[in-house]
Amino acid sequence: MGELAPSIAVYERTIGASIDRIWENVLDWEHLPWLHRESFTSVRLETADPDGWRATVELPLAPGEQADIDVRLDRARRRYVTATVGGVGEGSAIVTELAPLSDDATDIRVDFRVPGFAGDTALAMGSYYKELYALLWDQDETMMQRRQRLLDGGWPLRSNDVDDGQCLGRWQSLRQNLPLDVFWRGRRVTVVAADGGAVAFASECPHLGGPLDVRTIEDGCVTCPWHGYRFDVTTGRSADGRRLRLAAVGRVRVDDASGLAYLELQR
Repeated sequence: MGELAPSIAVYERTIGASIDRIWENVLDWEHLPWLHRESFTSVRLETADPDGWRATVELPLAPGEQADIDVRLDRARRRYVTATVGGVGEGSAIVTELAPLSDDATDIRVDFRVPGFAGDTALAMGSYYKELYALLWDQDETMMQRRQRLLDGGWPLRSNDVDDGQCLGRWQSLRQNLPLDVFWRGRRVTVVAADGGAVAFASECPHLGGPLDVRTIEDGCVTCPWHGYRFDVTTGRSADGRRLRLAAVGRVRVDDASGLAYLELQR
């Protein structure tokens, strides 16, 4: 990369995530139009390797136009550069420096290098970039923290969790309110109708642990808000032809005598 454009602003903050989670996030090009849907309309990967990737993206602020971006990691210097090498914003570069503080905290410094702006216009554009990156890092931080909790062993048990059959109420009432999110055995699960009864699957995407819940179910499929992976809620199979499936964790048993429904482990 040649000489960088002038700096128009710098954004600094502490991120509640390890540098390992941040590197993982930087290499995760797939999440851009899903987690950051306000900022990216689509992404088409061109090349990828352990030290970065290159892709063509579409931006909501420039409908119909595209930008070619190249992301390069410099792990030794704890920094990475996101350069726009073609299309909208060509010549700009965003330099992010990382300073680990602990196992769950990292300082970041983001330097926005954008050509063609000076004076008040540069100040206004710099303020725009800082506001945009505050939102992007808020979203990324939430994803990284959730993923770290999953890697560390999942969610803590809640006081109203039970270790065996959990009563979900009367079946006739329950079936009218499906799908339904509940906490069970220390994790969130989603209960859906299936074959005249109901089953439950873990509300975690089998890809990277993204949050699945009733709000993401449409046309019989649940969609991960992190990367857009889709799964059939009754079979658990991928709706995108991927070699992944939802983790089925329980079944609903209806007690004939009382009419009560109980969530139990799959046998």
